[in-house]
Amino acid sequence: MLINERLSLTYVAKSIDIIYKLVKVSAPFNAMCKNFELVPALLHVLQDPAHIEQHQTICSILYTLSVHETGVNQLFRGQSITAMLEQMERSGNEKIVIYCSRILFNMQRQLKMSVTSTVRLAYGVNTLTSVLVHKRASVSGEWSDKFKTMMCQVLISLCTGDSESKENFHLAVRTH
Repeated sequence: MLINERLSLTYVAKSIDIIYKLVKVSAPFNAMCKNFELVPALLHVLQDPAHIEQHQTICSILYTLSVHETGVNQLFRGQSITAMLEQMERSGNEKIVIYCSRILFNMQRQLKMSVTSTVRLAYGVNTLTSVLVHKRASVSGEWSDKFKTMMCQVLISLCTGDSESKENFHLAVRTH
């Protein structure tokens, strides 16, 4: 590894830690929610395997943003839905999967049809069904009832009134 690459990794890790600490404080949080560049930058790092140690912290930051309306809007504008689905599918880290599902749940709850249609287009029904039915929680071997309920609520909203989503749900249950 080159020196510049190591410095870059260190710089990114320190930056993520600073953002994580600031997002917990009201005034910086409000400023971060209004920053149009923050979510895309975090998603860029989240999709980079070189920064895998930061993925859980990034998901925690994104989850914190998703709890507030302004943050949800930034997440939606930042095209985070596809990234959350990819993390749920790829990650073996149970906490990352839970953060991503909570982010999608919060976004879907606040933005309703905008998120629902985007999740459908990103094959979210397949991903969410696969996680719920076939992916096992790493610690206990089973997902909590709270997690299952949240996932089912999202899947119900995705499948309600959409025959293709219903069909994708049934196919995803059978194929895995």
